[in-house]
Amino acid sequence: MPSRRLPVAGLAVAAVLVLVMLLTGRGPISGEELARRVADCEPSWSNYDEDLKAQIGAAPVAEWKGEIVGAQWEAGDLRVAFIVRGAWAERDIAIPVLLKLPNGETRRNADAAREDGKLVYRFTTPLETPPQWVVVRYPFYGERRIVLSEDGRWESAEQ
Repeated sequence: MPSRRLPVAGLAVAAVLVLVMLLTGRGPISGEELARRVADCEPSWSNYDEDLKAQIGAAPVAEWKGEIVGAQWEAGDLRVAFIVRGAWAERDIAIPVLLKLPNGETRRNADAAREDGKLVYRFTTPLETPPQWVVVRYPFYGERRIVLSEDGRWESAEQ
């Protein structure tokens, strides 16, 4: 007489797999939920990309495509402009970007707004004069050191 254990065990394993897929297989994140996650996101400098994926979600973070095209110092604020492409170019929210000052202090963008086809991130600083340089960290292992001119400007040569 054939053993009935093998088909029963196979059905049990299949049921567990279906249950796992149902519990973990979520659909796309709603715009409201994505906005909430972005607002609550506090990535660290040392673990930036992993923090973004953990706090916002790996799929939306993977959709971010952008490059820095300019920076401008204005009375204690540094404004860094990006050209953003893909899904994030259409969204009304901006994924968090970090700035490191020469003294090692790290800042998250205070806000971001669309201006002339660019997404401009604003960072507040305690500085009274433009720093000589800053480092900007952005999604997908992007990091760029920007050396500002005496009047606090920088533009990408690729623009």
